Amino acid sequence: MRHDKKSPSVIFLLVVFLFLPRSAFALSPLSVSVHVDKKTATLGDEIVYEISATHPTDVLVKFPGEEIDFSPFELKRYRPLSRREAGEEVTEGFRYFLTIFKLGVWKIPPVTISYTDYRKRDLPESSYESEHTLNKTAGVWGSVVTEPVEMTVVSLLGEEAPPVLDIQRLKMPEENLFWPVFRKVGGILFLMGVICLGIYGAIRFFPKPVPHTLRENPVESSLRDLRELKKKVDREVLTVGHYEELSKILRRYLAKQFDPLTLHLTTLELRQKIFSYSPCRDIAEKACELLTIFDLVKFANRSVSKGEFDSFLNEIEAIIRSAEPSVGERALS
Repeated sequence: MRHDKKSPSVIFLLVVFLFLPRSAFALSPLSVSVHVDKKTATLGDEIVYEISATHPTDVLVKFPGEEIDFSPFELKRYRPLSRREAGEEVTEGFRYFLTIFKLGVWKIPPVTISYTDYRKRDLPESSYESEHTLNKTAGVWGSVVTEPVEMTVVSLLGEEAPPVLDIQRLKMPEENLFWPVFRKVGGILFLMGVICLGIYGAIRFFPKPVPHTLRENPVESSLRDLRELKKKVDREVLTVGHYEELSKILRRYLAKQFDPLTLHLTTLELRQKIFSYSPCRDIAEKACELLTIFDLVKFANRSVSKGEFDSFLNEIEAIIRSAEPSVGERALS
């Protein structure tokens, strides 16, 4: 037995054709037009928006009223337009008074107009008698949707709406090929900066060990100064300046060896200190005598001689060596 196979698309079209209402294949009997009194309105201004429909006299048209949603516009009031008849056609409509309180470019949303077509039906003499009479006779129902109307809303000063900032667009676009590289290099530099800052802080603020400086032996340093002065005197002519250097060597030794005896003391002050300080009473008389002579040479133009200078050198050396530890004391230390 042979079976005829029909394609699924043909079956689908047949089902649609059978179940769709007859009005779907009929042309709309309405010719709708919209009109707005202005394309640019100020904030809060009244906008007159008119919808008119031209249709045969045997078509009943219903315009929406308070239930219509004009967002973002607000409906203040509405009223019908005057009905005009011209032969077998009628022109009617509604005028809507709108307002808006938002700056920018907006669109008046589309409006749905419903109608009932009573043509080619068993009707009374006129379809304009009453809606109650027309409803008693079966008709074909349909609707027409108007086109949205664009409007610009400005402030009272004529300024346009401020631009809306898109936070996402303010960010660096990810599609930029160099942005990932810059971000990676910036991250590396930031990490290196943190590491360097940490190293600097550790070096700068970490407690450092206090270096232990050995106290210089006053005996050895003073004897070294005396040897250098001897070599200097042997090469040069003896002057008052050599006596001044000899006085300084003796004063430095006393200041380093004995704490109360400082360099800024005068000879008179040093004499008073050195006799009252018991550790240096053995050398006090000789040291004061030498310092007095050196002052006379510097300030009183006392005559100087090479032999006398050498004897002063030996006496100062003896004073210094008197405080030098013996061989046994060195071995114990």
